[in-house]
Amino acid sequence: MSCNSLNKKCLFDINPELITEKHIKLLSNAKKGVFCFHCAVHSKDLLFNRNVLNRNINNVKCKDAMDRLDKHTNVETSICFTYNFPSQTIDSIIEDTIDYILLLSPSQLFALPLLIFPGTEFYKKPSKYGIIDFDRQPPYGIIETKTLSKDEILRMIVIMEAIVYIYNVIELRTSFNLLISNIKNHSPGRMYYKLARHLTDGGKTCWEKFANLKYDYVRYIKIMSSDYNIPITVFNECVAKVAKSSFERYGDRYGSATFQ
Repeated sequence: MSCNSLNKKCLFDINPELITEKHIKLLSNAKKGVFCFHCAVHSKDLLFNRNVLNRNINNVKCKDAMDRLDKHTNVETSICFTYNFPSQTIDSIIEDTIDYILLLSPSQLFALPLLIFPGTEFYKKPSKYGIIDFDRQPPYGIIETKTLSKDEILRMIVIMEAIVYIYNVIELRTSFNLLISNIKNHSPGRMYYKLARHLTDGGKTCWEKFANLKYDYVRYIKIMSSDYNIPITVFNECVAKVAKSSFERYGDRYGSATFQ
């Protein structure tokens, strides 16, 4: 397979469960940068997927397909997920969503807080689904649920944006993944959440304007290395991965960002 005549990347929305060995064989001939497969994955919780999203998802098939695309093809993958659903808590977002998506290891992430659009069941019957308050005018954002307070929802939006940023800066992702791979019995999602909370001052500040992001990150992982007895050689390698980075985000819809 060669690149199309316009030399543009082709983006397809897919259900990874439907990827077969025949698809993998065909895609193995594609050049790097030609295709990107985009899929929506919100949670590994089967009951949540069935009862809230009305979807039956096979997590094993999904993980297997993502692994085969990564190992046997040059296809890039992106995952878009929604969070702050009614019934979700901060812990369930970390454990059932962030942990699972990190396990799938896509090329890039996109995250959106839940919006309550007119005509949906959430809009018509909010109390039935545990929604206490939401904007009935654009942008239709959720304000409070029975399981997430107003403050938690606002903080989660900032923190999740930071998590996506950390992941989509390849140098940051590889550095932090190397560090946490040396920590036993940990939740990757919780590690990313804690880092994002630190970089955003607990989800309260405009974190992207924080001029010393690179250096604050290094200070943070130095403390982590001490707390978890990570070898100095690993710490040095993690630092080296971000030392010369301009922190340009992979596939960033906001444009690149450089921190001095």
